[in-house]
Amino acid sequence: MTVSEDIFSSLRNLVAFIPLTYITLFHVVNPIGSGILFLNFMPDVSDALRKKVSVKIAWNMFMVLVVTLFAGTYILQLFGITIPIVQIGGGLMLASMGWKALYSDDSANESNQKQIVKDDASRDAAYMSQVFYPLTFPFTIGPACLAATLTISAHSSAHHASKYYVLGGGVIGILLVSITVYLFYVYSNSIVKRMSIQNRNMLMKLLSFILMCIGGQIMYGGLTEIVKQLKLV
Repeated sequence: MTVSEDIFSSLRNLVAFIPLTYITLFHVVNPIGSGILFLNFMPDVSDALRKKVSVKIAWNMFMVLVVTLFAGTYILQLFGITIPIVQIGGGLMLASMGWKALYSDDSANESNQKQIVKDDASRDAAYMSQVFYPLTFPFTIGPACLAATLTISAHSSAHHASKYYVLGGGVIGILLVSITVYLFYVYSNSIVKRMSIQNRNMLMKLLSFILMCIGGQIMYGGLTEIVKQLKLV
C-alpha cells in the first residue's frame, strides 16, 4: 500500500467513525428526553442562566467523554473498577434522582426555591454548583454513556494503522453530540412553556418515572453482566 492510499484509508476511517460515534452516543444520551427533563432541575430561571448552565454542561460532557475515549480503560484498570460496577453505581444514582423528582411536591419546591434563592447572584451560584454533579454526571452522561464510549475506544484499537485517525473521528462525533445536547437544553423551554402548568407537571412526573426506570435498567445490566462473569468462573 502506497503512502497516499494509506492516508486515504485513514481519512476514510476518520469520516466513518464520526456518524458511528454520534449515533451511538445520541441513542444513549437521548438529548430530546433529557432536554425536557432538564427543565425539571431548573424551574423558573432566566434563559440567560439556562444558556450559561447548558454551555458548562456541554463542555463538561465533551471533556469527560474525550478523556474516556482516550484513557477510560486505563483509568478503570488503575483503580480496579469494572464497567458493570460503574453501571450499578451510576444506575443507582439515576434511580435516586428520578425517585426524588417523582415524589417531590411541585408547589413546595417552588416555594422553597423562592425562599432559598432570593437574588440573581445566589441563584446563579446555587445552579452553577450543580453543573458537574448531578447535571453533567450522571444526568446527561451516565454510566451507559461512559460504557458506550469505552466500547468505541476499544473498537478503535482494532484499527492499528489508523488508530489516531479513528479516535479523531470519535472526538468530532462527541463534539457534535455535545452541541446537540446544548441546543436541546437551551431551547426545550420554548416548547415546554407553551404547555399548561398541569400538563407540564404531568410530563415532568412521567419523565421522572422514566429516569428512575432507566437507572434501574442500567443497574440490571450491570448485575446481569456480573452474573454472567460468575457463571464463567
